[in-house]
Amino acid sequence: MKQMLLLMYACVCVSAGSLAPGHTASAALSVDFNDTTQPAQFELCTSSQKFPLVIAAPIGELLRPHTLSEKEFVTLQSE
Repeated sequence: MKQMLLLMYACVCVSAGSLAPGHTASAALSVDFNDTTQPAQFELCTSSQKFPLVIAAPIGELLRPHTLSEKEFVTLQSE
């Protein structure tokens, strides 16, 4: 069975109490759904709390490769 891959590009390091209410910290996260329509489930953890998260790709956002010849590509591109 293929498994999803979660890849976080940078850790968000914020010391306790340094993020004021209403402010945010951002990080980039990549999810390789690996041909599944199941949502990615994981936890966002701080030094004192854990928050369950679920990310689902909208149907149609999951793409599958399709091999085309150059001629087929040009024909489809012109439509």
